[in-house]
Amino acid sequence: MINALKLFLVISIQIAVAGCASVSASEEEMYEKASALTKLTGMVEVIVVYSDESSRLSDAELIEEATAHDPTVLDQFENYDLRASRADGHAVVTMCDANGSEALLQDLGCTAELDTHYWKTELQEPCATEQVNAPTCR
Repeated sequence: MINALKLFLVISIQIAVAGCASVSASEEEMYEKASALTKLTGMVEVIVVYSDESSRLSDAELIEEATAHDPTVLDQFENYDLRASRADGHAVVTMCDANGSEALLQDLGCTAELDTHYWKTELQEPCATEQVNAPTCR
């Protein structure tokens, strides 16, 4: 009976640890992506604010132009869909899931911190740069 109790206890602890580890890994990955996204958004912000051509560039072209000098920045987002646009003369970059249906992170170029962690909310937000859920840049 004592051996069965010990076995049950060991298995319970392993399940609990494995469950916590997978949640932490997911959170850790999202925080790493958030850090990388703020760097990318800063690069897009430079193009939006200082390039006369930026108004003619598509989402993909904005990101391509911003990372032309260092395309390795995009390696962090290999399995994600990135969207970039402009709002009030500033960059907005949204990181979405791989198929582009759900927003996970959104950053405005005029703020220092990442603006919206959609992955933390229970609601699934559509992947769009038009929805800016942060204070307006002024």
